[in-house]
Amino acid sequence: TNGQFLQAQSGEGGGLTWAAATSTFIGCRITNSSSQSITSSGEDIVFAGTNSETEMYDTDNMWSSSNTTRLTFTTAGKYFVNLNYAWSGSFGTATKHDVYCVHRIGGGSGANKTVARVTDGSLQSGIENHGSMSFIIQATAGDYLRFVAVDNGNNNSTIMSDNDSATILQAYKID
Repeated sequence: TNGQFLQAQSGEGGGLTWAAATSTFIGCRITNSSSQSITSSGEDIVFAGTNSETEMYDTDNMWSSSNTTRLTFTTAGKYFVNLNYAWSGSFGTATKHDVYCVHRIGGGSGANKTVARVTDGSLQSGIENHGSMSFIIQATAGDYLRFVAVDNGNNNSTIMSDNDSATILQAYKID
């Protein structure tokens, strides 16, 4: 029937049988459903619980509504991670904005390690300024990621919500 495949059988009887296909895809896609103000010269966690994050899908419970500051790996393996984001505000010419990812190894008791960083300079006022980061990471169950935005002195910055897919976090197990 539809959705089945022919499967080889080992053992005494051998042969082929029809079997139902199963999906082993592990991944998630999370969006910000409201914009987030970024404090001047401070570090603010992107997707911090006040932003009403929206799970587009999450096949492995990596995003928890009870702890919305992090993406926690529940299955060990290699993951492709991608963050797309957009800044908005009144930007001065000397102002720089950073977005970086911190990997907490070993869960809550482990060490922090910065795995990716993007510095956005020369942002244009009055429009959405888009940026992104992508990387592959080896994770064990319990490891987690946090994404941090830094406004270096502007005090008028915002990480935009999901209108026009402005801020999206995706993680997919690749091995």
